[in-house]
Amino acid sequence: MTDMTPAQMRARAESDLRPLGDERLKLNARLAEIDAEIEPLVLRARQVEVTEERIRQLTGISRGKIRKMEGKAPK
Repeated sequence: MTDMTPAQMRARAESDLRPLGDERLKLNARLAEIDAEIEPLVLRARQVEVTEERIRQLTGISRGKIRKMEGKAPK
């Protein structure tokens, strides 16, 4: 195995991270778009007494995030 300098090892590590990192960043951006679309639906479901647990089962949204959505909703 060839000896690598610390700079080369860092460059290799960054190169190894880049493909999956790029994919993850794209997925996070899409998830943010979906969250913006689903928030009014979650709020409507809560208004008609769909439980947090049921919403979590249907959407994968945590109870904490559901509560956060409700907390910023206009009353």
